[in-house]
Amino acid sequence: MIQTVHHAGSDYCFSGLYSIKVQPTLPLPTAFALALAPTPAAGDSGSWILATAAGGIQPDWIGMLTATDLVEGFALDATDVLGWADSVMMGKNVVV
Repeated sequence: MIQTVHHAGSDYCFSGLYSIKVQPTLPLPTAFALALAPTPAAGDSGSWILATAAGGIQPDWIGMLTATDLVEGFALDATDVLGWADSVMMGKNVVV
């Protein structure tokens, strides 16, 4: 599946993206809760997506935000990001 993202007057196509939708965080009527819920914003691209498994204590890195619109963000799976980084850095000395 290919996801099209509109940015600065142009359309960009990505494959392998998943959607991160707004989740209400306050005990209010739905419309108010959605309006006040945190949403990915312009400039958030590159942010890591973390999730804690049921019963878990530490969050796991599950992906990276690549694009946003007014109500949702689009992210790549962490394994896809690592695969790309490995292919780019293959054979290079990297000091961290």
